[in-house]
Amino acid sequence: MNTKGYPSDLTDAQWKILKPLVGPPVGKKRKQGRPPTLDRRRVINAIFYMARSGCQYRMLPKDFPAWQTIDYYFRKWRKDGTLARIHDALREQVREKEKPTPRTTASVDSQTTDSHGAREDRAFDGGKRLDGRKRHIVVDSLGLLLAVVITAGNVSDAKGGAACLDQMSPDDHPELKTIFADNAYGKAGFPERVRDWKPGCELKIISREKDDEGFVKLPIRWVVERTNAWLTKNRRLCRSYEHTTAAEVGFVRIAMIAGMVRRLSPSPPQSPFRFPRKTIVDTITHQKSVILEVSS
Repeated sequence: MNTKGYPSDLTDAQWKILKPLVGPPVGKKRKQGRPPTLDRRRVINAIFYMARSGCQYRMLPKDFPAWQTIDYYFRKWRKDGTLARIHDALREQVREKEKPTPRTTASVDSQTTDSHGAREDRAFDGGKRLDGRKRHIVVDSLGLLLAVVITAGNVSDAKGGAACLDQMSPDDHPELKTIFADNAYGKAGFPERVRDWKPGCELKIISREKDDEGFVKLPIRWVVERTNAWLTKNRRLCRSYEHTTAAEVGFVRIAMIAGMVRRLSPSPPQSPFRFPRKTIVDTITHQKSVILEVSS
């Protein structure tokens, strides 16, 4: 039985932030019955552990609640809007702490991931040469998620971007004036879709130079690329393991929730991993012996 916890576990200060947000939606009364006895902090720790480590439900360590319980709460919170409500509340808290000004800009981008065992919305992306799904996201200037849509890999960026706009209400972003994107969004009617979504809002394309090779940090739009990197640091999201796109959207929100709660209350620093000196010496000795045997 593990008594030290895991790096993905919430600290007491982080749980203090999340605790008021976990529970029945505001305005809904609990049904009559026995009061819950399960510690929801352990449930959230288990979901965070799955997202970060990429393990399956049935392979959760035994010091977490039963995997059936974790699956039940993840499905329940995803369907009744609890995950979205927690995510949006934390997003505004982070915004208020780090940049308490109205949102005037946003960035849109997509990321194709290979799929494994997906039952729906899976297709071949000819551009990335991957058979999987495409993750479309819109973020603000801090890299905080405003909208996310999961589609098959053959869906165009412009179509996925339009689906993201459908998730966003213009009334929630009255100061938004510019959406940054790459060349893929400058066609298929997406610029017109942006203007129709919110009059006065325009799409600005930021392109790579013709001679650029490899990774290039593009001005302003690098923020959305960084958010994609944040998501794929969670092994559950480095590929599309979920059977349904709704479950994958849920884990995207879980990854962002875990990141935002740590921005509000940082976790204690972890000591860097180092191999024991004896292991290094043994490895070098073994390699030298192998080389001598081959040369002889």
